[in-house]
Amino acid sequence: MAIKGIIFDLDDTLYDCTGTVFAHIVQYVSKETAKLLGMPVKKVSAAYKKILKKEPKFIKATHFLCQELGAGHHADAACKQAEKIYFSTVGIKNLKPFPGVRQMLGRLRKKYKLGLVTFGGYERQNKKIDALKLRALFQFIGVDQYSKLELTKKECFEDFLKKFGLKAEEVICAGDKLGNEIKIANQLGMTTVRVLHGRFAKTEPADDYEIPDYTLTKAVEVEKLVHQLNNQSNKR
Repeated sequence: MAIKGIIFDLDDTLYDCTGTVFAHIVQYVSKETAKLLGMPVKKVSAAYKKILKKEPKFIKATHFLCQELGAGHHADAACKQAEKIYFSTVGIKNLKPFPGVRQMLGRLRKKYKLGLVTFGGYERQNKKIDALKLRALFQFIGVDQYSKLELTKKECFEDFLKKFGLKAEEVICAGDKLGNEIKIANQLGMTTVRVLHGRFAKTEPADDYEIPDYTLTKAVEVEKLVHQLNNQSNKR
């Protein structure tokens, strides 16, 4: 079946979240956690970065950090502080999409329905979208709590299908997280593309639903893939 729609994730798919926004957050969390634990910032920061290489979900990493530094009794307080910083500290002034992303989206928009689905706080994610100047390139944008409703990514994906009258088999979903957009899209029957970038790049599939149909190193490679898939579909 021919591809008619494409859903993209935002963070570490269309721009370098790990190297920009997340890097700033790690600095803030390290500083605040060091204050809470009464330890040097450099020691906490070094330990934190080491743990994050094995545990990319930074709230869990913060918990492990406190345990490793012998301050497990501070873990809950540190995690709460880390979560607060995560949703309030956004270094977005100089955000830029990966090279070629904006041009690719402009070309794809002429032939396909494009959706952007991103979670991480309604206000926070919308600020990123605007800072990256990507909003006008998508016919559908789904952010958690959009329209002031508590929604899951699955419901956003289903809204995308419903809005454009598409079947799941006619849609590609591209993102970096196996346990998130890749798993949900696979469960719905979409074609899935994993983009290998950022702190989740080394994550291994936990089950069959987390295995992507395709793995790419850059989001801009999606354009070539969708054309290849449609050429194959036309030959059948």
